[in-house]
Amino acid sequence: MKTPSPVQTLALARRCAFTLIELLVVIAIIAILAGMLLPALSKAKNKAKGTQSLNNQRQIGIAARLYCDEQEGRFPWTFSLVGAQLNRTSWFNYLLPYTQNRQIFLCPSRPKKIATLINVNGMLIVSEGETQYPMDGTIVNYGANYNLGGSDWQGNAGWQIAPKRVDAVAKPSSTVYLSDAGALAVNNVNPAICITPTSTPKPGCWIISDPGSTVAGSAGAINPGDPNWGGQHLRHENRSMVLFVDGHVEQRVNDWYYSGSPWLNPALGGP
Repeated sequence: MKTPSPVQTLALARRCAFTLIELLVVIAIIAILAGMLLPALSKAKNKAKGTQSLNNQRQIGIAARLYCDEQEGRFPWTFSLVGAQLNRTSWFNYLLPYTQNRQIFLCPSRPKKIATLINVNGMLIVSEGETQYPMDGTIVNYGANYNLGGSDWQGNAGWQIAPKRVDAVAKPSSTVYLSDAGALAVNNVNPAICITPTSTPKPGCWIISDPGSTVAGSAGAINPGDPNWGGQHLRHENRSMVLFVDGHVEQRVNDWYYSGSPWLNPALGGP
């Protein structure tokens, strides 16, 4: 077999190598493909987070039903406490024995970040805004409907409102029990004004209240200085996951959260 001469070897190498233009074309094609794939991957990731949030709320709904079955049909208190924030117990603390899992109280689209803790009105607020409760460190960004759970603030008569019974809810399939929470509401009867995708964040709020109500602390939903009360948060492609009293969960645009909303009123329910 004849060995190629150095000249022949060099010519063969030149024929096999990429030119600069060819390399640039390949890089450009890869960049175009990446630009096409990345949005699809991001969308798939967000959809997966939405599905996990839906499952979280479904489990919370099951836990709430178990609690009600053992408490003569009554919903868990939205919160209970004594005097100056003593023995505070919130709805998620009441449900924790039935879930045995704190993570389901945190939407995957709002992961907890405990880089900084700031004391705001006796509450520890993490850098992203979620509220860390001193009793057990639970972090929550789902909000429970105050009109269902009421409150038991011993020593403060205006805040002693008994939780509703399940059988007192007129329309369980259209009465909201829980929602993605964490936006500053506007007192308005138009849902498109009350909450929008660009509403000021209140990421740590864990109570959903009617923004037009003055019962107990309900007006905290429109108060930027109150970390506990707020409106729904449209964090899933401009929608929120919503758990209803009957246990089903929907991903909805904001067509239910506004001042005087029947969706929050157990005596009415949504249309």
